[in-house]
Amino acid sequence: MSRTPKAESTTPDASSSPAAKRFLTVAEVAAELSIPLSTVYAHIAKGKIPGHRFNGVVRVQRADLERYIANSRIQPPKPRGRKLKDYSAFNEAVLSGRVPPKE
Repeated sequence: MSRTPKAESTTPDASSSPAAKRFLTVAEVAAELSIPLSTVYAHIAKGKIPGHRFNGVVRVQRADLERYIANSRIQPPKPRGRKLKDYSAFNEAVLSGRVPPKE
């Protein structure tokens, strides 16, 4: 039996196109951030995540999503309370025997 070779598709494969994932769907953004679709739509409406509308369909550029993620990083909290005094010189004097310990 001879097999006839399959004709190659004229439509480009989505994974081979360099701009294939330049724009993400709202569902893809929600899945990547592990948040509900409604939250993604709310962020787009408020301008937190820049969105684009093409023929009634909302898309988000990958670069904009990466920028949003980078800007959402939580900074470590500043230390609270009063700063403790430095007693290292006193402790060294006590350990060396120059100052007798308090009884």
